[in-house]
Amino acid sequence: MPQVTLVNAQVDKTAIWLDLAEHFLDTETRHLIPASAGLCVRAGLSIEAAGNIWRYEVTPAVWPNLWSVAGEWGLWERDWLTSRIQALRGRFPNRPGAFAKLIYRLRVHYNHRVWVAIAACMEEFEHTPEFERQGLERNLGWLSRHYFDFCPTPVSAVDRVTLRSLYYTTFLRVFEPLVFRDRIDGESKVVCNARVEAALAAPPTAAAPELDLFQTGRRQLS
Repeated sequence: MPQVTLVNAQVDKTAIWLDLAEHFLDTETRHLIPASAGLCVRAGLSIEAAGNIWRYEVTPAVWPNLWSVAGEWGLWERDWLTSRIQALRGRFPNRPGAFAKLIYRLRVHYNHRVWVAIAACMEEFEHTPEFERQGLERNLGWLSRHYFDFCPTPVSAVDRVTLRSLYYTTFLRVFEPLVFRDRIDGESKVVCNARVEAALAAPPTAAAPELDLFQTGRRQLS
């Protein structure tokens, strides 16, 4: 398989590998999906190119962790991951093809939904003016943390209209398929939605930091 070249030379490809590989750890990472998509876009990757890195470079290296009873949950060691990917990259079946797609789906199973969400976020960023992307990424990240109950933070009153609009027009379409009904943890679409609604309805606090609203364009994407 031809190696994917990054358009933005300032972005290290190893950073892409490490970032995408996080979604194969045995821990909550769904709140990181907007950041992963943002990194791929900043690197100049198309959705197809990022998908090839996900399927044929990262997945072959770390997919066994998805099926491990006691999988790695911390962080991938940089040198190990790099050497592992380089050793497997381009070897059958780790290159595009009909059989390779079947092998990929057998390897990742439900984790394919994570890639679908990353691709959907990338598409949203691509259709957003560059100077507005960082704010959009932050807002999707804020909603993700509340939706999946991972270290959520309060929000100021001025951001709520924007967040609520984004939640119903974009967020649910992308992230709702990632909810797995779990009787033990109590996760369900109803519960996840209730968390976001409660956060948006909660009284604002003086300590609540203002988010970078994606339509203000206060910061440039770096």
